Amino acid sequence: MRERIKFVADKPFTDALSGHTYRFTWRTISTWLYRHSKHGIATLQNKTRSDKDAYRKVQVNQLAEAIHEALPTLAPNKVGVIPKSVLYRVLLQRGLFVRAHADRIPR
Repeated sequence: MRERIKFVADKPFTDALSGHTYRFTWRTISTWLYRHSKHGIATLQNKTRSDKDAYRKVQVNQLAEAIHEALPTLAPNKVGVIPKSVLYRVLLQRGLFVRAHADRIPR
């Protein structure tokens, strides 16, 4: 099966409707095969993201304002620099940002 998947992965596929040509890696095809064998055809359909229309990153103006607010309260180290890790920690402590991990993001 692995050899067949790798053989197919080397071939381009042309979409009859759009005319676009696609190539898929053997890992992608293997993933599709696994999903199909476990859950059927429904898992191959595209799903909309659970965080659609929500900001996934901090906006530049929010970040600039938060840094501008926090910097005057911080003292530089021996070299005369405020470490980014210290600034990040202060922003978290003040609740200006929330630390989110991919596995903790609500879905």
